[in-house]
Amino acid sequence: MFDRDKLWRIIGECCVPLRKGEVVEAKQVGNLNVTTINDFPSEDELVGGLSTDVIVDLHFIKVLVDTVIAEKRREEFIEILNQWPEPEVLAGGPSYMTVGGTIGDQGAAFQFFALGAALDIWKVITPATFGATGAQADQLAGSGYIMCSGYTKAG
Repeated sequence: MFDRDKLWRIIGECCVPLRKGEVVEAKQVGNLNVTTINDFPSEDELVGGLSTDVIVDLHFIKVLVDTVIAEKRREEFIEILNQWPEPEVLAGGPSYMTVGGTIGDQGAAFQFFALGAALDIWKVITPATFGATGAQADQLAGSGYIMCSGYTKAG
């Protein structure tokens, strides 16, 4: 059975979200004024990072993954992936919006993607993967174009 609580514990042990930009950011998106509060440290504020840490850029945020801990939790993470409620969706390379709906939080979905990327389970796909920058990249990312390349249970 899919164990969302265990997944959250693994993510919490292995991953640290890092903000890109200021703590509070205001911008206009189409006809909307959007204010974002990024209540986590920036990469520059990290203290005592480990040489085994990997930082994965997910357009909106970066995620630091402690690969030593991640490797210790690899089998449990794969067990959770093998019990995914909709394995065909996970195999197809879901967006952060889809994974966020399954696990209960889009921010945790970014960490989930980063963890899988750090463990070489999948690749992370962002607008930058296709060469998009600036407003175009923001629009694509906001529409769900941040995803993993997919996972299929072995055997």
